[in-house]
Amino acid sequence: MDKDDNNFPPSREEIESQKDGVLFVPYEGVEAFGFKLNIYEFKKNYEVQFLYSNEDNLDKRMKKTINYLGTEGFFKNKKRIKVRGTYFNE
Repeated sequence: MDKDDNNFPPSREEIESQKDGVLFVPYEGVEAFGFKLNIYEFKKNYEVQFLYSNEDNLDKRMKKTINYLGTEGFFKNKKRIKVRGTYFNE
């Protein structure tokens, strides 16, 4: 899982220069398993931003959250999911 959050959310220039095109923002501010999430949908993939303050078992909790969101219908078909984590201090 990619924890590099330096270029997130993507800039308009990045979005327009991508081959897969237009960015959709179907979900912002979703809360699940102790995370606050923003989900960005591109034509060929999703990017999910995890905001967290507790780093315990981070990878395991992120995977569990992605699986849960998938079973609840947040993601369509066979698009790739890119994950970015951002730590914040409450």
